Amino acid sequence: MKRSGMVCSGLMCVLAGCNSGSSTQTTASAEPAQSSPAAPAAASGQPNPFDTIRKLPTWKAAFDSAAPVMKDAPDKSSMGTYLFTAWAMDRMTWTDAAVSQDETSFALVKKDIDVARGKRMCATGSIVEIAADKSELGTRYVGLLLTPAMNIVHFSAAGSTGELVERSPARFCGVVTGVFSYSNSAGGSSHAIDVVGLFDLPENRTRIPKR
Repeated sequence: MKRSGMVCSGLMCVLAGCNSGSSTQTTASAEPAQSSPAAPAAASGQPNPFDTIRKLPTWKAAFDSAAPVMKDAPDKSSMGTYLFTAWAMDRMTWTDAAVSQDETSFALVKKDIDVARGKRMCATGSIVEIAADKSELGTRYVGLLLTPAMNIVHFSAAGSTGELVERSPARFCGVVTGVFSYSNSAGGSSHAIDVVGLFDLPENRTRIPKR
């Protein structure tokens, strides 16, 4: 594993309009480098978009609010992913993140992200990397989860991560927000999917949203 120094943490960068970069080498020799998009400018006298989305009562309302700026770009998550994560940090519950049957799959996401975006799924595998991203909004945990089929989830985890660390087996459930494509050490491009959600832990299954 290797990681470059963070210029600033992801959500804080969004609020400040700065950029961050990180580098991770996975078992597939991938090296994702993520930079935070600039925060959308609020009209004069209008509330900050992060403050607005955090007040919405349901995951669907929050997703619909963030969806217009869920525009995929190489080497970074979208502004919509950051906005939706801000909502999830306060309000996402286990019933928001997980359903009895997945609404999409890795294959369907790869086929057409515009159809799969906003649908929920779970992935089980091994954590390649996990790190806290702390800002004035709170703490989210970001990283990569590698499945036995060699599919990769680039997760933004709200709630608890318990004792999960690199190489821990884990199950992550949440809402697909985009495709995360990044340059790898072989000179090509690797692809993950952006998912905002919760790890399958007892404390997350009983999580109570903030009001």
